Amino acid sequence: MRVICGDGARIEFDRADVIYVNAGATKPADAWLDRLTDCGRLVLPLTVGEFSAGDIRRGAVFRIDRRANELFTRHVSGVAIFPCEGTRDAEVRSSPRCRV
Repeated sequence: MRVICGDGARIEFDRADVIYVNAGATKPADAWLDRLTDCGRLVLPLTVGEFSAGDIRRGAVFRIDRRANELFTRHVSGVAIFPCEGTRDAEVRSSPRCRV
């Protein structure tokens, strides 16, 4: 196992069996999906709303599994978490259709 310290949406890393994101993103970073091995798992909190403090987002945790070059998504739980600034998309955050 290898642990890398840095912005996981921007730092280079090898293909991985498990990618665990510990901050809320509005969408998965391309690097996370591209580097996920076959039979690999990505655990990702997706967030769009925010609490009145403004520094915590609310949303849901999802598990994304790669199987034979297809991605399968499963809801894990609700979440309140700090934002992942490297993966925030203003268009997604402001969409009235996106209420997680």
